[in-house]
Order: sequence, then structure tokens, then C-alpha cells
Amino acid sequence: MMPIRYIRDWCNGNTISINNHWAEIEAITLTGTNAALGCATTSIIGAGSATITNGNTASGDMFAPGSGLQWVRVDLGSLRADIAKVMVWHYWSDARKYHATRTEVSADGVTWVTIYDSAVSGEYTETSAGFSMAVPSPILTLSHTAGYFAPLRNPARPQVAAHLEQAADRTAGGVTYAFDPEVSEELITLAWSGMSLTDVTALRTFFQTTAKGMTELFTLIDPWSLTSYQVCFAEPTLGITESAPLRYAVTCSLRRVL
Repeated sequence: MMPIRYIRDWCNGNTISINNHWAEIEAITLTGTNAALGCATTSIIGAGSATITNGNTASGDMFAPGSGLQWVRVDLGSLRADIAKVMVWHYWSDARKYHATRTEVSADGVTWVTIYDSAVSGEYTETSAGFSMAVPSPILTLSHTAGYFAPLRNPARPQVAAHLEQAADRTAGGVTYAFDPEVSEELITLAWSGMSLTDVTALRTFFQTTAKGMTELFTLIDPWSLTSYQVCFAEPTLGITESAPLRYAVTCSLRRVL
């Protein structure tokens, strides 16, 4: 999943009153646990409320900061790459609808990704079950100054390993190996566990055709670490094995340019 730390939910009154209410916000992991339980909250008025993350979804246990366009924010405490969905409960006992609802997630509290916007998808009726919104899958990107670009959907988090280079000096015991920053490199492995044939074909086309034989430098943007690297391909082909009928495990090795 896309790595996130913050969740922000907006609203601006409802079909019953002009006031805003939040009963609960949950961040559900891939294993079904609530990562937001007990987490710190803030709001547009400054302070948040422990009721938003106390695990109680009852309408009577809620935070009511006032009226107008307002938001509350949940801080999960650290970057999480295992959040599958966000659940939100406003006041729900009378099946009202809230206006201008928008739910966003962020890794740093600065750049936000909208996962639901009532201006686009419509207002929804509040219920005791809450409202569920999926957290997008991560997308790495490879880009080239000449305009080549590839969004790499749903990979595992890149694995980075230092590669020891042979040093120039020799000893009586043979060759000495050492990690020399001036000649060393880092290998980055990208892996997908269940890619479709369509995506495999698209990747192969990009890597072997658009990427000019996999010899040029590209920029890799990593959504987990929120950093970018200059890389080139370490191998001339992709590693592809069929992991299930019409599903493929794919690996690709990149060499980070230090």
C-alpha cells in the first residue's frame, strides 16, 4: 500500500444542522487491525480529541468543533506501508449526510492524496458501519530527461544492498575487498509478486525498447522513502516467472549511481 502517516478528514455541516461531528477515524491494516487506535489528533481549531481514535464508533462519543469548513487530522506516529483502508464515522444515528466531505492521506503532512471527495463521488449516508475508503497502492516511477516515463504499479518495497567492489591493493593472503565509497555501488531490487500479463508486457516494452537497451540513466522515485535516486539497469533483462495461472513474479535489478 501507499506509505502514509497522516489522515485528514473534512466536512462542512450536514443535512440536519450546520455543525460538524467526528465519532471515529480508523486506519485498517492488511491484517485487519486498527493502526489509528489511541493515536494523536489535531483539528482546524488546533486541539483534536481522543474520542476520534478511542475505538468507540457510537454517535454519542464524538468531537464537535463547530461549523464551517473544518478538518481533523490523525497522526499514526510513523510512516506505515500496511494501511489498506481508512474508516470514518461522523454522527450517524439519524442517517444524515455531511457536506463537502473529503478524506486525504499523507506521508509527510505536506503533500496530500485524496482518497474520497464528495464533490466528485457524491455525498454518502452516515451509518453505524462507517464509511470505508481504500488507500491507493504504491507507484514507483522511472523517468528520463528525454521524456521516457514509466509508472511501476504495486511493487514490493525496493530492497537496497551494498555491493562490495574489489580494492586495488593486494595482500600476501590474496585480494583485499573493501567498501570504497568512490568505487562502490548500491543495487536496488524491484519485485512484483503477482503481475498480470498486460503489465508484464508493458514493463518489458519500456525496459527493453523505450529504455534504449537498459543502458541509460534514469531517476527512480521511491514512494516509501520519499526520495529519488539516479539509477541504471544492472541487468539486460527482467526476471519473470509464472507464479500462478496468468500471474507473474517479476524482478528487476537497478544500479544506484552514487
